[in-house]
Amino acid sequence: MSRKRDYINPLEDVEMELANSLREAKAAGLSVLEIAALTGRRKALIIYRLFQKNGLIGNSVKKSKFRGPHFLGEALEQTSLSFTRWCNCWGFDPSLAQTALNSDPSLPSARRYHEAARRDFPYAYADEKPGNIDLDKWEQEITKWQADLSYHLDWDGVREEYVGTVPEIPSLRIVGKYPSDLLMILIRGAWLKKSIEKIELEVSFRKNILSYDFE
Repeated sequence: MSRKRDYINPLEDVEMELANSLREAKAAGLSVLEIAALTGRRKALIIYRLFQKNGLIGNSVKKSKFRGPHFLGEALEQTSLSFTRWCNCWGFDPSLAQTALNSDPSLPSARRYHEAARRDFPYAYADEKPGNIDLDKWEQEITKWQADLSYHLDWDGVREEYVGTVPEIPSLRIVGKYPSDLLMILIRGAWLKKSIEKIELEVSFRKNILSYDFE
């Protein structure tokens, strides 16, 4: 028998904050996969679904098998996004994108598709032997900031509840009766808050660059 929880989405405010950050990130030109990399996610599906949930991208069309370059197919598999979903992130027609990605990148008709793929899969394009990507090293690089967080669960005798905090994120404080549930929520909350921080830093950097270019 499952126990009844005594809270209703304690991360609602944080999730709303993330939604606002995602809107700013999209306006600044960041792609779904670039945001996934910023937030320490090798699998981009969670960011894709957050974009859909907040109305930042629509529903993708029917799946179709990717028949483009082999090294791009392998890179796509590592992200958990289908080719159709990747096209949906960019607003591409899948059949046109597939044709373009099989074409010379210097062709005007193919350039924007290759530029999008190069941004989202830099390791695939940079490697002299396409497909030979050191994903373990890449994942370590983008997630190392998470290793500095510590999670505290303290019993509040007055309230008769546990209080969950992360000292490195003072604004994050979750209260609940069950420590196991609380810890899972705290870990997710910490990821959300650090993701917001990373996204906002990148958006700010891009705005400053844009401002500098116009001066």
